[in-house]
Amino acid sequence: MLGSGGVGVGGSGVDATEADAPASLTSAIDALLSIDPDTLDDAQLADAVVGLHRQQARLAAAAARLTSAMDARRVYADDGSRSCGAWLAHHCRLPVGQARAQAWLGRRLRTMPATAEAFAAGEISQRHAAVLASLAAGRTAEFFAATRRNLSTTRDALHGRISAGRWSIGGNAPTPTGSRRTPPMPRRCGASTCLRASGARASWMGC
Repeated sequence: MLGSGGVGVGGSGVDATEADAPASLTSAIDALLSIDPDTLDDAQLADAVVGLHRQQARLAAAAARLTSAMDARRVYADDGSRSCGAWLAHHCRLPVGQARAQAWLGRRLRTMPATAEAFAAGEISQRHAAVLASLAAGRTAEFFAATRRNLSTTRDALHGRISAGRWSIGGNAPTPTGSRRTPPMPRRCGASTCLRASGARASWMGC
């Protein structure tokens, strides 16, 4: 869908599939918008909705990855913007809070390869990725690292908690050898409360 062939573009050495990706994506979206839902039977409609949501997550992962690279290279400074978030807000016409959150997620995913991989595969949504990134930072980072299971289990648990506007902790954070005992964490709390405890902003997530 994103083009074929490996011909360099303009002598720059950029693969044609990479250079053509945005235009191909635009064409693909145009084709999707031209579909008449009434021509699909129930099974086709359901499959289409599930498939589109999965691809929507993958597209968000691609945006996060490219935003992260732009942030690391400080491309935003070329027009005088003071931060990647400020640049996104201006050029992509996003609310400032949302723009900053997207820049933050891109930075966090650099150090979370398993989450980034699942996000890119469409196995978790942007919201799932953001919650995981929040829990892997700040005061909950040690707890997150010590208690996480495989990502699919974490994803399934988070899906139910996020849908209900909360997430549950199965137990208290373990106390590392030679360190002070940390206070018990609540067994259940609102998502915004838990994310505030991790030092992350949760307002952009609607929690």
